Amino acid sequence: MLEDAAGQGQTLRMAYDKGKGEQVPARLFDPYGIVYWKGNWYAVGYCGYREDIRSFRVDRMTGLHATDLSFHRPAAFSARDFLLSHLLPSEGDNRSMETVLIRGQEQVLNELCRHWLFGHALTERQPEAAFFRLDSALLSTYVPYFLMPYSTSLTIESVPLARRMAEACRTMAEHYGAMLTNLELRGEGEEDG
Repeated sequence: MLEDAAGQGQTLRMAYDKGKGEQVPARLFDPYGIVYWKGNWYAVGYCGYREDIRSFRVDRMTGLHATDLSFHRPAAFSARDFLLSHLLPSEGDNRSMETVLIRGQEQVLNELCRHWLFGHALTERQPEAAFFRLDSALLSTYVPYFLMPYSTSLTIESVPLARRMAEACRTMAEHYGAMLTNLELRGEGEEDG
């Protein structure tokens, strides 16, 4: 239905879950296009509730109903360009940004710079150092988890990020420590240990 509505210029009535179990009021939605990015489908179009162009994860749409209304997509509109420009910060944004220096072996930094966020945020690269301009809000939410697979192969020269990495690792260690204790108390998994 969504793909057909986008192709035919048909307005839909959409119910949406914001991802935290929060249902928001049903809205009229003009789907301009659908984009697959990082394992999820997104519908981009005009949101009648916000009166602006927005993107919505398709898997969070809890109801779609056709209406008798129609729309015309803006000329030369790219759903993909819109989605990426709103996911990744740009220099013109009013977001609080921080420059972060990360050191490591050249091949490890090469791999880090291939990551969608770090590749976009890279401002300077040296053989064993990389400077990134990152949204401060991301430093305390997603960035620590993106860096965890690199374990001790990176040196982070940012107090707020290093602090958040330590907190995230401590929380994870407590979680798995409690899980291990419970398993040992029940006597499970002894043959695997």
